[in-house]
Amino acid sequence: MIFKNRMFLLAATLILAFLRSASSETLVSEKPAKVQGAVSEQRLERVEARIRELNQRLDLSLEQKIKVKEILTKEKTENAKIISEAAVKSRKLKEKADAEIESILTKKQLNLFRNVVSEEEEAQDEEDEMLKVFKSNKR
Repeated sequence: MIFKNRMFLLAATLILAFLRSASSETLVSEKPAKVQGAVSEQRLERVEARIRELNQRLDLSLEQKIKVKEILTKEKTENAKIISEAAVKSRKLKEKADAEIESILTKKQLNLFRNVVSEEEEAQDEEDEMLKVFKSNKR
């Protein structure tokens, strides 16, 4: 039941994000080079939104918009790298914790625990797959 609610919430969030991004306009038509491979489309859209906000408040010139976009894209790239590294560390920490939990369980509890972990991993895989589909449909 928890997983179904979680999936529903994720699907609703993805739909809203898609609708929001479909209606946004790009201020600087020049797309950044593929050098920022780690930066997702969603992050680049946030960069565009930030540029729009700054432009409204600061009345940026075209040159300033381009420079701001370069700066913010670089920041998003570096942040994506940090997040990726943190995800790897987090996964290792979870695996270590699971192993520690397994070491204190009875055989019956161990089987139940492994089922719980398996269900959690399946739910995560489904979420990851939905995100991939959503991202591919946005292009």
